[in-house]
Amino acid sequence: MSETIPAPLGPVSKRKQKHINNRRVNTAAAEADAILRAHIKNAATELGVSMDEVFQRFALISPVGEQRTPMWWNGLVIEKSAEWKDEYDGPGRKQLSWVTHRIRQEGLTSQLTKEEKARYAELAAETRSKNKDAKTASLTRKQAIESAEEQLTQVHSQLETLHARLGVEYLLVTTRGALEDKMAPMYVCSEKADTFLQGHMNIPMKGLLTHLDFYVIGMEAAGTKKILGKKQELRVSVRTRLKTSLSTLLVYF
Repeated sequence: MSETIPAPLGPVSKRKQKHINNRRVNTAAAEADAILRAHIKNAATELGVSMDEVFQRFALISPVGEQRTPMWWNGLVIEKSAEWKDEYDGPGRKQLSWVTHRIRQEGLTSQLTKEEKARYAELAAETRSKNKDAKTASLTRKQAIESAEEQLTQVHSQLETLHARLGVEYLLVTTRGALEDKMAPMYVCSEKADTFLQGHMNIPMKGLLTHLDFYVIGMEAAGTKKILGKKQELRVSVRTRLKTSLSTLLVYF
């Protein structure tokens, strides 16, 4: 149930009212998240798969950007792209830029009525829905991985931009989520972060990525001891022998 916030007794300042509204929005968002996760959990149980698998596919099919209200501008661009399709003879990747430039050049947005904007917004919503249905029907695990790699490249580019502008130091390490995924581990970082990390590790980054990859796909036994120093390895071996001897002792009792 939504949190009930008591009505104030006297006049409320704008700051106080904003705080109250934020609490209400946060509560509603938390409830929506709980409902979504419960639904995903039930769907995963019915399908006999993990909840993470369903949630990851949901995030790919319905990214954050698609949660925004459809804009009438997008509908106008969609309609004019179809209408002017035969008039454009350039490369496909530049068609959208050509359409938007022509719309502005001809001043098609200046005289739009509220009814026309509402119609274009509806067209944008319908097109988004159709595209999502097509994406849902055709999306494979391989395509999802390829999309993930493209997004990681964009994340790296954004981190580099922040580093160049603000001196933000960063470290990004990724690896595949399943054995069948054809995705190589990735390690990118800023110069100071790399220097710090290399100075506090007794294993090359390539080796660490290999061990991380093995751990994630369920092969953590394949070389985990190599990560440990001699002291840590000795402690682990002693601890293991103690546990074994204790187990043997309990059998006799």
